[in-house]
Amino acid sequence: MAKKEASRYGPVYYFLAAIPYKIFFNDDLFIRVFSSRFISVILSMLNIFFIYLISKEIFSKEYLRLSLTFLVAFQPMFSFVSAGVNSDNFFNLIFTLILWFCLKIFLGSKRLEKNNFSLLLLIGLIITLTLGFYTKKQIFISLPIIAFSFFLSLLTQSRKTAKQKLGILGLIGLFFLIISKGKIGIPEYNPYGTSKLVESFFQYIFWHLRHTVAETIPWYWGVFNWLGVTLPRWVNRVQARLLIFATFGILVYFIKQIRKKFSSKNNLKIVFLLSSAFIYYFSVICWDYFFRKTQGFSFGIQGRYFFPTIVSHMLFVILGLANLIPEKLQKVFSKIVCCWWLVLSLIGLYTASSAYYQVFPLFTFLNQASQYKPEILKGLGLVVVFLSFIISSAFFVVSFFRFNERKIK
Repeated sequence: MAKKEASRYGPVYYFLAAIPYKIFFNDDLFIRVFSSRFISVILSMLNIFFIYLISKEIFSKEYLRLSLTFLVAFQPMFSFVSAGVNSDNFFNLIFTLILWFCLKIFLGSKRLEKNNFSLLLLIGLIITLTLGFYTKKQIFISLPIIAFSFFLSLLTQSRKTAKQKLGILGLIGLFFLIISKGKIGIPEYNPYGTSKLVESFFQYIFWHLRHTVAETIPWYWGVFNWLGVTLPRWVNRVQARLLIFATFGILVYFIKQIRKKFSSKNNLKIVFLLSSAFIYYFSVICWDYFFRKTQGFSFGIQGRYFFPTIVSHMLFVILGLANLIPEKLQKVFSKIVCCWWLVLSLIGLYTASSAYYQVFPLFTFLNQASQYKPEILKGLGLVVVFLSFIISSAFFVVSFFRFNERKIK
């Protein structure tokens, strides 16, 4: 029974996490657990790398590419999740890979156009989907996202190329049908659940939108101690206002592009990424609606559930804010936003630490934080880790500010 109680997730992530666990099996429990946590860190670093590759598909200016990557890497809750033994880390990487494959295959680069289609990329996508299926059943949400990237590609592709990619889309759908045996993860009816929740879908949508603004978005930036501690209220207010400004900026961007040639490949890629976040969000709340109907209560949607499309969220922020600033000042402004994100990350680290330990005086904090850790991460070891983090972060910020823009063609 215990094997089925881990939310019935697939085995792939746990197989990966078990490798270092078995390597250090003769050591104590703390070393075994921390060795497994490093797998999550490696997976998150790979995620950041592919997010940078996605940014190269969107932006020609390097400082915007770095800014987008920076916003993902230093998102407080994303950093917190990335450091834990959590299958979300592998699934987030899987979904980032799927978005990247969609950009390369369906909304393709010039090299792919000349070669019509790369078999290697198709194999990579199928392998990624298989790993995703055996990690979390939420992988089904990728199907409408992949289909949407195909339909967007019809705006710029020749008929011959479109037919080839339609065949690819059909092959992917057939593959999913076979490995899933037709089951798409809709919650089964629970006869013991309450039957009072009989609101219509539209009533649920309005309820959920209020819930998203009041709870899910603050949790998205950071929530700790089993949902009991969030970031300071003033921080969430700053982030809320940034999102409002970014929304206006996105509208300004699309108004400008409509006057030009909206169906350019770059615009289609931006539409695809932003729409993928919406599709993922809508799919999750539809699932929660069925869960609420069949089980009698809401599953409870946390902000981190939407990290699979975090690259789309941060694209929304950086693109929206950049379009409210004159082009000559965009570079400086993007650096200011990144500095704020670093401060945001430090606030998140402090909030998380204070949720579990007494931060001051420092000796008490080190004494408490040294519990349940390997010897290398106790006392002085923790001091070395924190100093290394602060020094490397400062070095990164200085290097980023001194960065000389170069346009990559």
